[in-house]
Amino acid sequence: MKIATRLLSMAMLLCVLAWAPFYRLVMSIRDGISLTWMDWQEDLEVFRKLWREA
Repeated sequence: MKIATRLLSMAMLLCVLAWAPFYRLVMSIRDGISLTWMDWQEDLEVFRKLWREA
């Protein structure tokens, strides 16, 4: 059961990782704001925290 939960959390994390850059790109185009390195670093920190909890 624990393995299934781990696989599910990894699959969800992959979906988030694939979706986040696309979402950010769409938002930046809509707002006319360029992507900043700080935003990406913040995302990375969130994903690292999620990964540790998973």
